[in-house]
Amino acid sequence: VDDRVKVWSPTKKKLYNKQAVLEEFGLPSRNMLTYRILDGDKSDNINGIMGAGLKSLIKYIPELTEDKDFTAMDLINFVNNSDSKIKLLENIKKSSNSIKQCRHTKPYEDENSRCCEW
Repeated sequence: VDDRVKVWSPTKKKLYNKQAVLEEFGLPSRNMLTYRILDGDKSDNINGIMGAGLKSLIKYIPELTEDKDFTAMDLINFVNNSDSKIKLLENIKKSSNSIKQCRHTKPYEDENSRCCEW
């Protein structure tokens, strides 16, 4: 979701723009991919990181809520530079090799498209 792209949720019967994502999740849309990497997707049988629910992530990794890109690599750097013994951060550290496979870096734009680098 960005200035040009909106997402329709047929189950919620709701159109998501940047503001709707921010209101519902408390995260800017640009950081939803990093959140989903951690949370997983139960409908697609993709397990997330143990303890990586939205409220915990916002509490322990407030950088996710800032209106700037916070990529999977930023996340790994954040937890590796943290002295915290919080279980969630320890679980993320243990899963860092799997997270690195996502290789989500910064979104980039050219004249004709907007996509994420994988």
